[in-house]
Amino acid sequence: MKFKLSLYKRLLAVVLLLSLLIVYFSIYLSHQIKEKDILTRVISDNFQPSITYLSDLNEKYQDSKDLLVYWGNAGKSRDADFRNNMEELFQNELNAVIEELSVYSVKWSPEDVGIYKTTSQLIRDSLFYSYLNLISDYRSLQAESDEVPEMSDFINDQSIVFLQSEIEQNLTYLRDKRRLEMNENFRLIEESAIKIRKSIYGFTFLLLLGIFGISFWIFGFIRKFIRKLNAELKLLTQGIIPQEIKNIRDDETGSVFTQMNKLFAYLKNLTQVSQKINKKEFNNNFKPLSDKDELGIALLDLQNNLKKASEEEERRQKEDKERSWTAEGIARINDILRISSDKLEELAYSLIREIATYTSSQVGALYIMNEDENDGKFLEIIAAYAYDRQKFLDKKILVGEGLVGRCVQENETLFLSDLPKDYLSIKSGLGDSQPASILIVPLHLNENVYGVIELASFTMYERYQIQFVETIGENIATSISKVKINLQTASLLEQTRQQAEEMAAQEEEMRQNMEELRSTQELSAVREEKLQQEIIDLQKKNKS
Repeated sequence: MKFKLSLYKRLLAVVLLLSLLIVYFSIYLSHQIKEKDILTRVISDNFQPSITYLSDLNEKYQDSKDLLVYWGNAGKSRDADFRNNMEELFQNELNAVIEELSVYSVKWSPEDVGIYKTTSQLIRDSLFYSYLNLISDYRSLQAESDEVPEMSDFINDQSIVFLQSEIEQNLTYLRDKRRLEMNENFRLIEESAIKIRKSIYGFTFLLLLGIFGISFWIFGFIRKFIRKLNAELKLLTQGIIPQEIKNIRDDETGSVFTQMNKLFAYLKNLTQVSQKINKKEFNNNFKPLSDKDELGIALLDLQNNLKKASEEEERRQKEDKERSWTAEGIARINDILRISSDKLEELAYSLIREIATYTSSQVGALYIMNEDENDGKFLEIIAAYAYDRQKFLDKKILVGEGLVGRCVQENETLFLSDLPKDYLSIKSGLGDSQPASILIVPLHLNENVYGVIELASFTMYERYQIQFVETIGENIATSISKVKINLQTASLLEQTRQQAEEMAAQEEEMRQNMEELRSTQELSAVREEKLQQEIIDLQKKNKS
């Protein structure tokens, strides 16, 4: 398994290694210094005091011997003075030195300790025996002590001299041995100092060599990194987005190159977004890198502003297109209304066909409001476009009946996308299909409904299409009203004409009847005259 260490970790490892070396050297140097200090402390704490106290002990011992000699040569009159001086020298000075040396002798070798103990005891014995030899009056000694020693207990002068010689030899031996040991310690201290200096010089050289090597390696590494970074930045200053950097190291330089790759990708993304914006493609899902990304925020604002401007332009174009579409449709309907005849069915068929075709409707029907004495007001389908024949047969719809009747009753447009089941089906080559939306618009004028337009389509009707049908509905209602008025006027004129003709016929008949009556009257008159004449004749006859 291959481990990759970052530059920081490598430097940290080197620093830790150097720190460990420094700590190891510090411990080693501290150990050497500690040994030197121990040797120095042994000299200062043992050897020098031991030599000093041994010399003092030798001097005090010599002073004691000299005092005994002076005491022996002095008269009895000064016996008390020498006795006091001897006791003071022995008790206060000589014993004090012996006690001090007893403390320091603990650190000596067992052999030297034994010699010292023997010597200290010999010092006491020799001084004591010398002291006893100086007492010539045995009786005075007996008076001063309850226990009177026998004369055989006292050692002669030759034995005392032998003890003194042994004491001096022992003290000289112990002092010289301490001096030799102290000199040996001095030699070891000097060797330790030399070793410490050599260690310091060697470690300093190795440390400087290591620091120089590490500095040279770091300088070369940084120089290579800066060259690579400079080459990439040089391309950026020329407006060229560099390619993605490959073979990135797993260290701080790799982190820098990774961030540069992110920058390159970001710049490429900015370029692509700018190109798409130029092509009016605004749905790029572009997001700035952060709240402080001035370039990204500016580009996003530019995209949003251009998107709004484009949407506004599209909206205006759409509105213009819708207005043009509506105006053209109204013009086409007005042309039909203008050139239409007084035949309402022909007019209705022309209108519903044009409206269905123009609104891309698959089905259309036009209903006219009629009225009779039995049913009252009702809607009658007068024209249809691609309408179901079975439904077309049901021509009459009462007000309030079904969607069409409800439209008339409420006098409002009905737009349905959720159609009632089996309300209407559109037949095509693929079979029957349910329409997606139905539009039912009342044809009203001055609150009077003259009819209804019903449209159905596979697509959803747009708002402008609904408004278009509502707008032409008033024109169609006006035309239907005019046609109905014209038809009523024509009907009235025809009725008047027929009545006039009937009256003329009746007058002619009456004239003929009058003439016949006149003829009849004339005949009756003739007959009356004739009868009167006959009556007269008869009367005359009777008289005669």
